[in-house]
Amino acid sequence: MQDSRWRLNSTGDAANLNVTIIRAREMLQKAATLSVTLTGAGPNKIATVRVTNQTGHKLPTGYPEGRRIWLNLRAYDEDNNLIYESGVYNPSTGVLTEDAAIKIYEAKQGMSSDLATLLQMPENANQPTFHFVLNNLVLKDNRIPPRGFTASALNQRGLKPVGATYTAGQYWDETAYTVPAGTARVAATLYYQTASKEYIDFLRTRGGVDGAALGTLWDTSKSPPEIMAAVSEPPLPYYLPIIRRSN
Repeated sequence: MQDSRWRLNSTGDAANLNVTIIRAREMLQKAATLSVTLTGAGPNKIATVRVTNQTGHKLPTGYPEGRRIWLNLRAYDEDNNLIYESGVYNPSTGVLTEDAAIKIYEAKQGMSSDLATLLQMPENANQPTFHFVLNNLVLKDNRIPPRGFTASALNQRGLKPVGATYTAGQYWDETAYTVPAGTARVAATLYYQTASKEYIDFLRTRGGVDGAALGTLWDTSKSPPEIMAAVSEPPLPYYLPIIRRSN
């Protein structure tokens, strides 16, 4: 909105937009809490990360296309060398490496075989697509429910988790990582991203003039992910500054 290259820009309202950005970040950093434990010994060390939804809606909420949240977990040895990482994001390319252990909270939609055939788009049958208006299936929805989510709500069409299991009243999710034997400390970070590379590339190639323009704008900064929460186990030490009072 503050880039003059976008035809719907509001460059003249930069002050208010900047205030909105600050408030949005403040809300984002209150949306979830994070905890991590490190248990076991030898080759069986397990890092367990819990994400707790502190909002009144699914986490994340909003449109299901490019919006996503993911966990980054790092393991360090006694000399503070990085020896394991899951959920690696490359800010230069905008690519999130989907390793075997990665946890991404998101909704993915697609088309049934019958609909894909009817639309003469057989390549999209039962596959995730960004054709929001055409999609008629939820292929994945592991977003974390809010407090008070009932058993009946869990079974409603459009609300039911897909590819994840949540019990009634559960507003958190836990992920267990097997980390190397030499792990002395683990650090977990919860990231949020508004627009993924895959979503922007879809709009870039199928969204006409505006889609191409949006792709060009995205290339400038690549929708950098925002940190929602971060935690370490054992906790990193914090030292208060020494204040000297002059006489």
